[in-house]
Amino acid sequence: MNEASAETASGQSRSERKSAILWIVGGVVAIAVLSVTATFVPAALKRLVIFHLVFGAACGYVLAWLAEELSLPLRGWMMPFVALLTVAGAVQMAHLSYRQFHAARQELARERSKDVAALKMMQSLAEQDEEFRREYEVELKKFDPDFPDYLAYRVSQLGDWSSPWPMVFWLVEVLLSGVAGAGVFRWRRHASAAAH
Repeated sequence: MNEASAETASGQSRSERKSAILWIVGGVVAIAVLSVTATFVPAALKRLVIFHLVFGAACGYVLAWLAEELSLPLRGWMMPFVALLTVAGAVQMAHLSYRQFHAARQELARERSKDVAALKMMQSLAEQDEEFRREYEVELKKFDPDFPDYLAYRVSQLGDWSSPWPMVFWLVEVLLSGVAGAGVFRWRRHASAAAH
């Protein structure tokens, strides 16, 4: 009788391991799809903080649903994993949004090639005058922004924030998305367990 129960426990353990691996792989794919899809949401709907909270909640819900479909029991490592995966998805979402922003600004530079040529001509003058150099750099960044410029653009509706505050604001949003993802995951799993 002991051998039979040991084999059953071993089989359940293997089955749970397979389900956990499938859940992890499926979760990575699902969060990647969600983050890519989120970059195509119209800008008018991408409200600061709120959009990241909704993204995190969606990630948590999808991961909870996937765990339920795989009949995977709630384990202690799952919530930190959900939070980490959601944060990774939010970072990917920001990276893809930055690439879209940068491409749009590059297109603007091509459309306004005379302005860019004038800026480049003024570059030689900028090296001699410190104030003029700063103005030149600000104008040039409009056509070739880096990631911190993108983050500053995102919060520009709240005012003119100097570095590092746009980055700090974005990091808080990303962390909040992870908290929202883990919270919704936990809520959904507990609600599902209470229903059964």
